[in-house]
Amino acid sequence: MLRTRLVTALLGLPIVLFLLVWAGRGFAALLMGVMVAGCSFEAAKMLAPQLQARFGVSEQGFKPWISGFLCACVAILFFICAVGEGQWWSGLGGIAFVLMLTVGLGSFSTRNVDLAVSQILAWVFASLYGSLPWIALWQLYLLGDHARYVMFLLAIVMLNDTGAYFVGRALGKHKLAPHYSPKKTWEGALGGIAFGIGGAFGMDAVFGFSLGPAKLLLMAAVFVGAMGIAGDLVESILKRFSKVKDSGCFFPGHGGFLDRSDSIVFAAPSLWLIMTFYKYHG
Repeated sequence: MLRTRLVTALLGLPIVLFLLVWAGRGFAALLMGVMVAGCSFEAAKMLAPQLQARFGVSEQGFKPWISGFLCACVAILFFICAVGEGQWWSGLGGIAFVLMLTVGLGSFSTRNVDLAVSQILAWVFASLYGSLPWIALWQLYLLGDHARYVMFLLAIVMLNDTGAYFVGRALGKHKLAPHYSPKKTWEGALGGIAFGIGGAFGMDAVFGFSLGPAKLLLMAAVFVGAMGIAGDLVESILKRFSKVKDSGCFFPGHGGFLDRSDSIVFAAPSLWLIMTFYKYHG
């Protein structure tokens, strides 16, 4: 398993870096649009059957064609807004349209009231959870050349995950959230945040110490690292609710789209909030 994870990472990471840093705005928007579609589809696929079961619906079953259509709409609208004005409120307008479409399809694609409500809940949540964080990430992409603040975010999140894993294995004794993710510990979380701080200042050095003052970088690394851990725990809750080990199998050894971006879901909006506040009040 570890070998498969390493091979996937070594093959996939250069492609992601090329699309984000050197390929240009259109390819970066395309990459994020694919992530939007994948995350939204996986969230709907996990939640819809379980919500139907909780509602006691006898006519259970996941409707992949409707979910696929809605996720494609979300991704296409994200891409259009990104390569167009690139403003976050344009993306929200597109998401609002998809939400109304979601409610309509959920309401009229079945004659069972409970099934309709369960579908609406699953698809609305999937559309929001799978798209809004990527609007925030796109705004970070626009903050500087060479996707510097996206790279800053990825450095914090990736080193946070790495540090939490190794420190947790070596020193972990006190469970962080035993009911949701039994393997995570407080020691691992603190170690991950420490590694994330190192990643933040390391990426600042890569970009010629131009990302911001030290106090901003430190605050961002701690807060974003903590929110990344929260995002990981939330996905663990969703997977336990859905009774699945991974959200998907698109990335061998790593799981699905949500498995690879669970930390980013919370971390990207957090960093965008910090950078926006600093821009106007720093």
